[in-house]
Amino acid sequence: MKNSIAIKHAFASLKQAPGFSLTIILTLALTLGALLAAFNINQLISFKSLPYPAAKQLHFLQQNYVSGGKDNIGGQMVAGQYHMYREGKDLFTSALVSQQRGILLSAPSKPMLIGLYVSHEYFSLLGVKFVQGQALNASSDVNNAEKEVVISYQLWQNQFNGRADVIGQSLQFQDNYYRIVGVVTKSTATPAPFVAYGKTDLYLPMAFSGFDDKNWRSAPRNLTSLVKLTPEQQPTQVMAQLNKIIADNLALTDAAKEYQGKEIKAHLTKLSDEIKGDSEKITLLVLAGAVALLLIAFANVINLYLAHIAKKQQLLAICASVGAKPKVIFKQLFIESLLLTFTATVFALIIAAWLLVYTQALAVGSLPRLNELHIDTGTIIFSFMMAILLAALLAFFARFSVNYNELKSQLTASGKGASAQISKKIRYLLIVSQIAITGVLLISSAILLQKTLSTANKPLGFNEKNVLSFQIDAGEKYKTRAEKLALLEEIKQHFLSLTQVSQVSKNLIPPIRVGNFSTVFEDSQGNAIGSFGYNTIDQDYFSLLEHPFVYGRNFTIEEISERQLKLIISESIAMQAFGRLDVLGEYIHLSPKYGYEIIGVVKDYFNAFTHQEFTGHAYFTLNGSRLNILLKLKDNSDFTQADIIEQLANLDSSLRVLEYLNLSDTKADLVAKYRLAAWLAGSLSILALILACTGIYGVIAYTMHMRRYELGVRMAVGAKKIKIMLMLIKELLSPLLTGIVISLLLATLVYLNYYSALATWLAQDNLQLFSTTMLILAVMLFSALLACIIPVQKIINNDPIKALKNE
Repeated sequence: MKNSIAIKHAFASLKQAPGFSLTIILTLALTLGALLAAFNINQLISFKSLPYPAAKQLHFLQQNYVSGGKDNIGGQMVAGQYHMYREGKDLFTSALVSQQRGILLSAPSKPMLIGLYVSHEYFSLLGVKFVQGQALNASSDVNNAEKEVVISYQLWQNQFNGRADVIGQSLQFQDNYYRIVGVVTKSTATPAPFVAYGKTDLYLPMAFSGFDDKNWRSAPRNLTSLVKLTPEQQPTQVMAQLNKIIADNLALTDAAKEYQGKEIKAHLTKLSDEIKGDSEKITLLVLAGAVALLLIAFANVINLYLAHIAKKQQLLAICASVGAKPKVIFKQLFIESLLLTFTATVFALIIAAWLLVYTQALAVGSLPRLNELHIDTGTIIFSFMMAILLAALLAFFARFSVNYNELKSQLTASGKGASAQISKKIRYLLIVSQIAITGVLLISSAILLQKTLSTANKPLGFNEKNVLSFQIDAGEKYKTRAEKLALLEEIKQHFLSLTQVSQVSKNLIPPIRVGNFSTVFEDSQGNAIGSFGYNTIDQDYFSLLEHPFVYGRNFTIEEISERQLKLIISESIAMQAFGRLDVLGEYIHLSPKYGYEIIGVVKDYFNAFTHQEFTGHAYFTLNGSRLNILLKLKDNSDFTQADIIEQLANLDSSLRVLEYLNLSDTKADLVAKYRLAAWLAGSLSILALILACTGIYGVIAYTMHMRRYELGVRMAVGAKKIKIMLMLIKELLSPLLTGIVISLLLATLVYLNYYSALATWLAQDNLQLFSTTMLILAVMLFSALLACIIPVQKIINNDPIKALKNE
C-alpha cells in the first residue's frame, strides 16, 4: 500500500515537470538503446554458443604451406584435403566443403547461384533443419554420390513459388541435372569460414564439385573441411596425425620432388574462433563507445535531476519536518528515478531493435552471425538491470546532494542558502567527468575517423572509370587450354568491334574484387620471400587500366603465347625481395623448378579487400585457367550486364556470365565498411561533444542561477563586467583543465595497453597521432569554454537590481 502511494506521488511529481521528464527519458533512451544494441552484438559474438550440436567440438580444417620457416594458409591441396577426409574417419567425423558459383540453367532467366558442395556429413554436424524433405543421402565414397540437391528456403520461394510438391522436382545447375530432396529452413546459414561468395542457394554432393582428388598441384582456396573432435581429443595431437597422413601420401607421388624442403601441414582451429576472427575487437570498440556515450549522457541526467531536486527542496523540507527519515526520502527519490529509467528502457529496447536491423543491413561481410541478431531474453534482462542501476545512482546522487539536517530549517529560511544544497564539489565533479570521458571518446573516434577516411579515399593506383569485368563459364564445350585461349581471343576481338568499347584485356581476375588470389614466392635458395597477390594477363592489361610502369617493359605477344617464364612485379615485392626497385633480370621462384625472370616493375595498387594481408602483386603471362575479360568503355557509353550476356549469346549460346563487376561500383562496395565506420565515428564524436557541452552548459547555468545574488551585489558596487567574466572563467578553467588532463592520461593508458589490438586503426605515425590528439583537445576546450561563457553572459548582462530583487 505504501509503495503504491509512493508511486502515485512520484508520478504526480514528474507530471508537474513534463519538460524535465521528457528530456531525461529521451536522453537515456537514445544512449541506452545504443548500449543495448552493442551489448547484444557482443553477447552474440563473444559469449553465445554457436547454434550447432556439440558446437565446442567443431573445428575448421585447412592446410598450411610451410616454406623457409614461414606459414601461409592459402590454397588447399585438393589431394591432401581428400586424404585427410578419407583416412581421418578413424580419428573424427568430418565433412568436405566447397562453395562455388554456377548458373541455374533450368530457370528461364538463368540466374547465377551459389552452390555449397558438401559430403553428406555436413548436415548432421551442423544439425541442419528442413522445411521439407531430408539431407543428401550417405554414400560409401564421397565420389559415388547420387545427383541430389538440397535447396535454400529463399530459392524455394523465388524459383519454385514455395510449391508444396517441390520434393522430387529436378533442376539443372551448370551441366548436371539434380533431383530435389530437401528444403532447409529460412534461418539456415553457411558458417562464415566456408563462405567464399555469399549466401548459399543450393547444397550439392561433393562428387560433382569438379575436384580431382588425386591432384597435388591444384590448390583452390575454397576447399576446406568441417571437423568434429571428441571432448578428449587435443587439436595438436590430431594435427600431428593428419600431418603424417599428408606426408605419407605425398611421398608416393611425383609431386613430392616439388615439395623438398617444404611441408604441407594440417591446421585445426575452433569453428567459433574462426567465425569470430577480428570481429570481437570491432564489437568491443563499439561497446566501449556506447558505454562512454551513456556515461556522458548520464552526467547530464544527473545534473538535470539535481536541479529538479533543488526545486523540490520545500517539499523535501516538509517531509523531513514531519519525521521522514533519510531512508524514506531515498526511497521516494529511487521510485521517481525508477519511473524515469524504466520508461526510457522501454523506448531504448525499441531503438536497439531498430539498430540491430540496421546493423544486419549494413554490416554484411564485416560481422559474423548477423542472421542471429535479435532482442533476446538476455538483452531484456540486462536492460532492466541497467534501469535499476541508473535509478539507484540517480537517487544516490540526489540523496547525497541533500543535507538532511538542514532540510528541517528550510521552511523558515529566506532561500539564500538554497544553493548550498548542491555542493560546488559535485557540480565540478560533473564537469570533470564529462570532459574526461568525452576527451577519450573524441580522441579514439578522431583516430578511427582519420584512418577509415584515408582508407576509404585512398587512390587505387589505376584508372577504374568506365571499366567492366566479367567472368565467363564456358561449360564442358571448351576443355583444353588451347580451346579456352582461342575462345578468349574470339571474345576479345568481338567486343573490340563494338562502338561502345575502346579497349579489351584478357586476364585471370579483375584487379579489385571480393576474393583473394595469392601465392608464396621464394628466392633461389628456396627461402620464402612472402605471400603476394597474383594475376595472369595479356599485353593490354596495364594500358587499359592506365597502370604505370616504374622499370622495364610489358609482356610481348610471343612471351604470352609461348607461356615463357617471365614476370612483372609491383614495387612492394621488389623492395621485400631485393631491397630496391631496379630488379630487371633478377629471378623469383614459385618452387626450385620454376624460376621467373623479372622483366618489369609496376606501381603498387590498393585493394581494400586484401590490403591488410598483402600489398604486392605479381603478373604472369595469361594461362586461360579462368576466363575473365576487362572492358574499357568509351566516355558516356551505355553498356550493361544484359548487353554483355546478349553479345556472348551471339557468339555461342552456351556461354554464361558467372561474375559481372563495374570496377567503380566494386571500389565503392569494398570501402563501404570503412565509410560506415567513418560515419559512425564522426556521428559519435559530434553527439558526444553536443552531450558534453549541453551538460556543462546545464551545470554552469545552474551555478550562475544560484550565484545571481552574489553577482548582482558585485555589479551594484561597481565591478566591471569583463572582470566578473574573467573571474568566473578562471574558476571554471580548473575543472575543464583537470578533465582534459585526465582524458589525456586515460587515452595514453588505452594506447599503451591496447596498441597491438588497435594497430590496424591507429594513425600512421606518432607525430600524426600527437597532432590529432592536440587538435581534438583544443576543439574540446574551446567548445567547453563556449558552453561556460554563454550562461555567464546571460547573468552579467542583466540589470543588477533585477538580480538582487530575484534573490
